[in-house]
Amino acid sequence: MAETGNPNVYTIYKGKYSITAPDGLTHYCLLSNTNDVIFMGDYTSDSSGLVCTLPNELCPESTLAFPVCVDNSNTLSIDVLEIGANGNVYCTPNQLIKLKGFSFNISCNYYSGS
Repeated sequence: MAETGNPNVYTIYKGKYSITAPDGLTHYCLLSNTNDVIFMGDYTSDSSGLVCTLPNELCPESTLAFPVCVDNSNTLSIDVLEIGANGNVYCTPNQLIKLKGFSFNISCNYYSGS
């Protein structure tokens, strides 16, 4: 369930969601009124490459893949972040993935592309 804040104040967000991550830290994502899912922090992937698991409300209808910046021992490089329809987010194992402010859109979940 999303934290929606004060219902008497207009906001550009539908809610703030807690994210399940293997690093044991508390993480959050925002869902905007235009259906953008926005990560609010950086994540560390586990040994299988799992970065986090998104709540059902934030999952895309099909798998998405994006280039992202990873920090490998203070050397930045580009890798692929995969977001599955089941909410599992994967990248290179044991890496710090720079996701603060990164967003993707799930409007296709609500509006047909055809």
